[in-house]
Amino acid sequence: MRIRLDGAPALRERDEFAASVEALCLELSRTGRPWVSLIEIGAFHADGFRPAVVTDIMRLARDCGHERCAILMQDWAWARAFADAMLAAKADDQVRIFVVPRTCSVPYTQAHRWMFEGAVVPLLSSAA
Repeated sequence: MRIRLDGAPALRERDEFAASVEALCLELSRTGRPWVSLIEIGAFHADGFRPAVVTDIMRLARDCGHERCAILMQDWAWARAFADAMLAAKADDQVRIFVVPRTCSVPYTQAHRWMFEGAVVPLLSSAA
């Protein structure tokens, strides 16, 4: 599964997006095969960020056969917020966050290694 977030979506749009991700997780679970995901978060802004929504989706994904997720971000503050949500979901074995500069043209090498091979890469957390 590949997801891209950009812009400043309204709360309603974020809820609709979360519902569509949940539906996709359930659909992928019907295949009976493990799956991986790539989430790209560009110039994303959200007033009233709700980490519980992210936590719930990660728990659902794990229950639906999700093995690994690479999250590419450009902003350290958002990376910390997402890392805290992943740790709360106990998904630190499932998710890796990669903070890449806006100028980086090929940020996918380590992310792809993590997604497809489970290669050892660092997890960004609030403790880092």
